[in-house]
Amino acid sequence: MKYYLVICFTAATLMFGLPALAMTTPKTAQDIITILNDAAKICSKDCQKTCSAEAKALAKLPGVSGHIQQFKQSATNCRSTLLNDKQGKSSPAHMNAYMSLMMVDSNIDQIIKAEQTQASTTNKANSAPSKVDTNIHDADGVLDINKVHQLYSHLPQFCDTHLNNPGDVTLRTCRDQCQQGADKVKEYSENYLHSAEKSKSATGLDIMKYKGLMASNLQQLERTLSKQGMCFYILEGHFKKGPTPDIYKAIYAAAQEVKDGKWPPKAAPSLDLDELLVEEDETLADKLKRLFAIDAPQKLTFTGAQQLFVNTPEFKAIAAEARKNGFHVAQVKQSMTKLNTLKDKLDSNQWRRKAEQFSDYGSKAELVEALTRRCDTSYLKDFNQDRLWIMPVGRHGFELNYHIPSAYLHRLCFNELTPALQADIDTMTSRESYQTWVEQHVSQAPLSGRATCRDCPPDRVMTPAQWLPAWATYAQTRADEFENQGKNAEYVANYKAVMQQEPFTQWLKQHQQEVNDAQDALKSAAMSARHQITLASPYKMEMTKTGLHGIDYVYAYMPKLVQTNKPRANDVPKVRLTSFKLHDMLACEQASSLWQAFIKDPVNVGYDHFHKTRIAISTCNDKFNYVANSRSGFDDLITASSIGGDVVQQVITKGQLQVNTRGTVYNEYIKFQGVDYLDFYGLYSVNEKLKQLAARLSSDQESAKNHFATLTADEYQQITGIDINDKQKIVQAMEDYKKQQKQQKQQALIERMGGQADKQQTIEKAKVSGSALKMERYGRCLRDGTANTYNCECLADAYVKQKAANPALDDYQIHKNTSAQCFDLTAIAKVKNKECTGRQKYGTSLKTDCECYGNTYAKLVTQSGRLTRADQKRAGSEALTACSKGFPQ
Repeated sequence: MKYYLVICFTAATLMFGLPALAMTTPKTAQDIITILNDAAKICSKDCQKTCSAEAKALAKLPGVSGHIQQFKQSATNCRSTLLNDKQGKSSPAHMNAYMSLMMVDSNIDQIIKAEQTQASTTNKANSAPSKVDTNIHDADGVLDINKVHQLYSHLPQFCDTHLNNPGDVTLRTCRDQCQQGADKVKEYSENYLHSAEKSKSATGLDIMKYKGLMASNLQQLERTLSKQGMCFYILEGHFKKGPTPDIYKAIYAAAQEVKDGKWPPKAAPSLDLDELLVEEDETLADKLKRLFAIDAPQKLTFTGAQQLFVNTPEFKAIAAEARKNGFHVAQVKQSMTKLNTLKDKLDSNQWRRKAEQFSDYGSKAELVEALTRRCDTSYLKDFNQDRLWIMPVGRHGFELNYHIPSAYLHRLCFNELTPALQADIDTMTSRESYQTWVEQHVSQAPLSGRATCRDCPPDRVMTPAQWLPAWATYAQTRADEFENQGKNAEYVANYKAVMQQEPFTQWLKQHQQEVNDAQDALKSAAMSARHQITLASPYKMEMTKTGLHGIDYVYAYMPKLVQTNKPRANDVPKVRLTSFKLHDMLACEQASSLWQAFIKDPVNVGYDHFHKTRIAISTCNDKFNYVANSRSGFDDLITASSIGGDVVQQVITKGQLQVNTRGTVYNEYIKFQGVDYLDFYGLYSVNEKLKQLAARLSSDQESAKNHFATLTADEYQQITGIDINDKQKIVQAMEDYKKQQKQQKQQALIERMGGQADKQQTIEKAKVSGSALKMERYGRCLRDGTANTYNCECLADAYVKQKAANPALDDYQIHKNTSAQCFDLTAIAKVKNKECTGRQKYGTSLKTDCECYGNTYAKLVTQSGRLTRADQKRAGSEALTACSKGFPQ
């Protein structure tokens, strides 16, 4: 309450114009200190002590930046004691001091900005680096990594220049990262050169060790010199705001040279050939590569893999130590497993020391067993699990017992035993027994799915098909069989439960009329479907054209008679083809028989038969436009049925008996005899009921879909003589068909030219009748609109010339060969000018010079020598733009 009264008094004083003494608005850190000292001079003992102490504390700080809370808290502490000071707290001096302290919080951000601006100016003046030599190459033009390190050492200076604005990361972080980067350049380059020197005299696994260190250090050096380094990451955004320093460019160029393999420099060439004549034995590293290779199961036997290592000095030493210790691998694994259960209860260092001891014994005993035991099912069972051993600190895992996981040998053994294993698996009858066997015998350790990295061994990236190629496909097939077996049992039980819970037989009795009517409609549809399939059979190649789309999209072609206006005697009826989906036709043909079998015993016929029936009826039903329109065609009958009595008969009598529908399941010349309104309604009712039942079943419908896919494939083969899955044969059939069509056209052309089969005679005939050909082509050009684009005389001359040289050429080929040289720019411009004038006449908002538009369009559209839609669209757009300038909008 006391604070509230003081604040109200302060506000009232300002509002009613009490004498206002000059208040101090803090603009610097020193202003805040001065306000605190002034407040100490006008208040009593406790207040004076607090404000004076706060002023002294702040005076020791370099400024507000980095000490915002100290300055705010000091002002608050002094203001609180001043408010409670009884000595003259209502005086104008107290009021002035209080208000000055209140303004510290509101002005603190401006003070910080002023300090940082001043610091920026000072730092830029003091820390700008002097001129530095940015040459990174030695006298021979080779990258000198020492010069690169010296350049990198200048980067911390850029932190002071670029990172002193509000919101930037701290200068200290930038300096530290850039200094660390300079140190790393020196460290990684020296480590690389040291490892490279050591690798020259290394043997055995040490070769792999030093090569790994070389690759790692080179990669880290490249990262440090590029934008991936933290120093560049911090500074890069600021370099984009202004010119990029030459030092930065030079270091980044060095990174690129390292990436391109220009550093370290290659060894000087040697003319000494003696080293090429020395035959070296296969190294241990080479043997490991053979074992780890993705194609090892195809190129390496289990026994062969064992022999690669058992005679090496490394293995002999490990075998001697394992015999000396006397531990069996099973015994050590058991102890290691128990130790893992105590991990959370023991000190981490204590646990690791013991785990390393077990790993040393166990990994050696495991390697000896893996390389000396014979391959059998017990071997698979003993070595199928992931390794328990941990890598001892400081050894980096380069000992042979850590470098050969037994899983790789298990892999080769499993590959050799696969045929016998498959024979045993074939006898299994349950998914549970199969899964138990897999868990006990199949090694899953080196499969992909874990994080991968560069230079990692192949066990980090292999797929199941690469790891156990002979087993992977079989295992997937067998697992699917067990899965489907379980699903089938579940589906059968679920189907019977649903059908017994809501007896379908009862529904059949209650809707006997609809059931009978639906059967009549289905019989008629089956007859129509078979008739259309029969009609399509002669048109084999028409079906083949779409055979590549797959079973569900095979279309047959049904002939339709086309009446001619003036029928002639013995005239063969013209034929046009209309397409329909063969899958749908077969569904209509099957629906009737499937439905009859289903209603005899709905419960025991099975869920598979139910779905076949449902899909067949639903697919066929959708081919009737009237039925496919759902309830819209039956609202009157459904309403009448709900009223009861003789209302249904009254609705039918009123004229709803006849339905003249034209669904795609039949055409104008195939009438459904005896199918009326009630038959369609019955089919509609049955289809709706089957949909309701299907919604309550959770069974898989793939078997029903596959049923109709098989029917379609069989029918396709009967009609075309081609297996629908033989894509190569379908393509070849299409090519043969096209070739036949082309030959027929060429023969017809020869006959039209005079009937001579001999080419020379045909050419002579063409020469004699050249003038007639020219007049005929010239006349067609004038009649069919070609004259709007081309010069007709030019086209006619070219036509006669090419016909004389090659009578087999058709009109399209001749036109394609000569059209570019016969463009008539005047004709094209005239047509486009007329189009433009028409648009202007009907009030288009864009005013265009139509004569300009026509001429420009004609030039542009003929530039490419073609006349494609793209050319026309481009020419129209550019001409419109060029000829609309300067006109009022």
